[in-house]
Amino acid sequence: MLAGQVEGVPDYVGLLREMCDDFDQFQQREGYTLNPKVRDPAQVTLLYGLTAHAHYMVRRCLPILAESTIAAIPIVRLVFECGVMAQWLRFVPGSEMTLMDEFDGHMGRVIDDLESSAEPGWRERAAELRGGLTEIPDLSEAPRAYPARIRRICESFYGGTDLYRDYRVLSAHTHAGAQLATTWLVSDAAGSRVLDKPRESLSIEFVGRTALSALGWSSRAFDDLVAESPRSNFLDSVEQRSQLPTRLRIKDTVQVVT
Repeated sequence: MLAGQVEGVPDYVGLLREMCDDFDQFQQREGYTLNPKVRDPAQVTLLYGLTAHAHYMVRRCLPILAESTIAAIPIVRLVFECGVMAQWLRFVPGSEMTLMDEFDGHMGRVIDDLESSAEPGWRERAAELRGGLTEIPDLSEAPRAYPARIRRICESFYGGTDLYRDYRVLSAHTHAGAQLATTWLVSDAAGSRVLDKPRESLSIEFVGRTALSALGWSSRAFDDLVAESPRSNFLDSVEQRSQLPTRLRIKDTVQVVT
C-alpha cells in the first residue's frame, strides 16, 4: 500500500496506469471511424489533443504521485482542466470556437509583448508568429479572467460548485505563495522550523481520485466521437471498479448536443 493510502480505497495509481496503457493501445489502432454526431473537425482536434495530453502527463506523473502528492498536484490540476474542458467540448455547441478564439487572443498578446522586446531575436519571432495568424484578433473585448472562465465551465454541469472547489484546492497548492511556502515549515512550542521535505497536505485518495476522474472525463468525451470504439467497455470497467463516473452531467439549462 502507498504511503498515505487508505485501506479499502481503490488503487488509483494502478487504475491510472491501466488507463494510460489502454490509450496507448488505442493510438496504435488504425482505421477507426468517427461518430456521425461529430460537429466540426475542430471539435475532434481539440478533444483528441486534450485527451492525448492528459494521458501523456499522467504517465509521467505516476512515479511522482506514488512518492508525493504535493509534487504531483500541478500535473493533476492540468489533467483536471483537460477533463472538464473535454466534457464541455463534447456537449456544448460553439465551445470549440470559443477555445480557438481564446487561443488567437492569447497569441495576439504574446506577439505584442515580443514586439516590444529590446532583443531583436524576439521581434523577429513576433513577425513570424503574426504572419501565421489568419487574422489579427481584436483584443479590446477578449476575455482575460481565466479563473472566471473555468468557473463558468464547471458550473455548466450538475455538481459544478464541487468541481470548481476541487479546481481551487488544486490551484492553491500549485501557485507560488504563502500556502505553498508554509508546507515547508512547522511551528511548535520551540518555534518555527524548516522541514527537509514538504508536508503532504492533500491525501493520495483525493489527488488520485481527482486525477482518475479527470482522465475518465477526457477519455469518454473523445470516445463518444469514435464509432464502435474499442475503449468503451474498458471505460465502463474503470467506472465499476472506481465508482467514479466518466461523464459529467450537463445542466438542462445549457443548450447541448446529444
